[in-house]
Amino acid sequence: MHVKDVVAVVTGASSGLGLATSNQLACEGAKVVALDPSELGRPKEMDQSVHFMKVDVTDDHQVEKAFTEIGKNLGVPRILINCAGINQPSKIFRIDKSSGRAVTVPLASFRRVVEVNLLGTLNTIRHFAARCSAGHVYGAGDNGVIISTASVAAYEAPVGQSAYGASKAGVAYMTPTLARVTCSQLSNPS
Repeated sequence: MHVKDVVAVVTGASSGLGLATSNQLACEGAKVVALDPSELGRPKEMDQSVHFMKVDVTDDHQVEKAFTEIGKNLGVPRILINCAGINQPSKIFRIDKSSGRAVTVPLASFRRVVEVNLLGTLNTIRHFAARCSAGHVYGAGDNGVIISTASVAAYEAPVGQSAYGASKAGVAYMTPTLARVTCSQLSNPS
């Protein structure tokens, strides 16, 4: 797929892989929209042609609003690259020093990692796919490309990263399933 003048959305774009991907797509002539919840806003290392939007991928309203604005201002996005992700140590219990007893660790940090990495990915995919598919004629060519980043942690089970590994395994297994479902919906709309 040629990317020149194609609208591309990149999540997790304020640092790391998301930032590098945004810059590379911009360098190749794509109309890039970078989505990231960073309180710091647009990073200074980001290509000046990239449109930055402060969006939390776990917030359905924010994601829907972003895709609506992108469609109005730039056109229908045809590329989605999901790089949004967080990692927090995720022990499930700790040993209380005074009593020596095992105490469960609150579920909140595990939940947040899964929400951002897995559910945030699903959230952006569903809004993107619905817009790409509008007016689709089956067999008429490329309507869009979705790339969702996972991690070797999905398969290697690193110590202390159960939430991250589980969320990335979810992304790895969800992606081909969603691709099959989306293709079957387009060929058999009902």
